Amino acid sequence: MRQRISILGAGRVGQALYDLFKNLKYPVVISSSRAGFSYTYAQSEIQEDDLVFITCPSAVISEISQDLSQTKASLIHCSGADSVDILKSAKKGVFYPLQTFSGQNIVWENIPIFIQGDEKTKQQLVKLAEDCGLKYQISTDQERERLHLAAVFANNFTNAIFQASHQVLKSLPFDYLIPLIEETVRNAMAHDPKEAQTGPAIRGDEGTIQKHLEMLSDSPSEAEVYRILTDYIKEWEK
Repeated sequence: MRQRISILGAGRVGQALYDLFKNLKYPVVISSSRAGFSYTYAQSEIQEDDLVFITCPSAVISEISQDLSQTKASLIHCSGADSVDILKSAKKGVFYPLQTFSGQNIVWENIPIFIQGDEKTKQQLVKLAEDCGLKYQISTDQERERLHLAAVFANNFTNAIFQASHQVLKSLPFDYLIPLIEETVRNAMAHDPKEAQTGPAIRGDEGTIQKHLEMLSDSPSEAEVYRILTDYIKEWEK
């Protein structure tokens, strides 16, 4: 019989994991504090051999694991930014999928999974990843933290730049930019990003840069982002 999985936290990551494990016919349950989840219930229902995924925000992972430390189950978090040691349990691990879960189409087999933990929990997570057909890598806290930082630049900040583009366009449709965005991503995957860089900053086109800043005179936040990124790109040539 396959090991039972409990997921505490029914947000985007928790729901995505629930769907993944359920589709492979793992015995899996999911609970949400917003739906009246209680740790007293969890302590009575969680079994000693369960894998308990805590998919709540980082700020409460340690507190939740402390509340569940007497269950003797393996406690697992899915955070890239947090050490495995925030889990207050002898049996603990990390199962970090390096992906954003804001969309609907999750192609799990393309997502790298970073695994860490005590030897038994680590092997259980490796088997789980293999059963699910996932690409996984054994990692350290330092490696995951570095990956998470890079992911903030690649995903969170990039999305913020898309929002800045929306603001700059004003009434013009954002759809006009989609072919450019798609080609930019293809180039970034195929080449060193420095080699693929185009635009006025890398060319040293000061006339265009000043014209753009004048156009942004009524958008101080976007103007500041423009200045910072322009200076950042100029530094590459020094």
